[in-house]
Amino acid sequence: MKKIISWNVASVRARLPALERLLSEYKPDIILLQETKTTEEQFPFLDMTGFGYKVALSPQKAYNGVAILSKEPMSDIKTSFPNMNVQDNERRECL
Repeated sequence: MKKIISWNVASVRARLPALERLLSEYKPDIILLQETKTTEEQFPFLDMTGFGYKVALSPQKAYNGVAILSKEPMSDIKTSFPNMNVQDNERRECL
């Protein structure tokens, strides 16, 4: 059985110490982060890969943004829902 955690992190960089404690203590197979509030350049990839996670990211600075961290390889990652008429650029999904 896989252990999955979902967290509205409200800024991954501000919560990085808490995220690292969570990863160390609970060792989830998959973690879903919402409201990462960071650009791709500022996302703590090295911290996450250091814990053995692969990262799929749909970033948005200051607002929204989501990430999937997985111990297993990921493929066919989509960063928007197909056939949706979404008129804004809010990054709220990563499939």
